[in-house]
Amino acid sequence: MKHCLPFILLLVLLCAACHDDSSPKHIEGDLSLDLQGVGWTFVSLETGTILGTCALDDTLTLNDYAQRTDWDVAFSSEGHLRTNSGLSGNGQGGISVSSAPFGAADVVPEEEYLADTAHYELW
Repeated sequence: MKHCLPFILLLVLLCAACHDDSSPKHIEGDLSLDLQGVGWTFVSLETGTILGTCALDDTLTLNDYAQRTDWDVAFSSEGHLRTNSGLSGNGQGGISVSSAPFGAADVVPEEEYLADTAHYELW
């Protein structure tokens, strides 16, 4: 999972964050998350911070995060992924799936981003 995380974070960051801001935001360095037993971990790619966590079945907190636009991606200890889009949130996020190795993509597609309709499996 640690090998997939940088690629997924890059795709989510490039696909559109939840904020309407014309200046790009860059995160320096790697972001490493220990997801063992945490449940859901909500991350802001704009600030490069973890905004919070909740249990997998904590519907009250999950509904609260679905109304927020300050998070971009959430990872679960069960290997699932959410973007702040579609069923998971009110944001303008999404994900683009690519078979290209990390670092091989030199152009970010303008279309073909998927809003959350389910929780995507990382492995």
